[in-house]
Amino acid sequence: MNVYTFFSGILLIILSAAHGIYGARSVFKDVFLLNIPEHIKTIVFIPWHQMTFILFAFGVAQVLAAYHKKLKHISLLILIIIVGNLGTFFLISYLRKDFVVLSTSIVQYVLFGILIILTILGIWKHRR
Repeated sequence: MNVYTFFSGILLIILSAAHGIYGARSVFKDVFLLNIPEHIKTIVFIPWHQMTFILFAFGVAQVLAAYHKKLKHISLLILIIIVGNLGTFFLISYLRKDFVVLSTSIVQYVLFGILIILTILGIWKHRR
């Protein structure tokens, strides 16, 4: 078993649960109170939970890849997508000069940094 890939999968599953719960309790509690059309609220709500599902699916894929060396290439794809998503989040926040989002997301950067390191170590271990 590849312990790095396994723990990156577990972390992704935990992050998916946190993402879904945080969105429902914090972000969308305020969004649903806004005086905007319902379909706009739904348009924002759907991608949030699509990302929750993607994090969960990536987590399951990483756990499977930890036990099956034939699935090692999945980790590289997951790494590319995670780095791309995190980079997009950071870049858009920075370009919009939304320093509140940047500063309140420090925990997210740390957790995803740990996830990226675990995934890279898992990929490296699979190559040996």
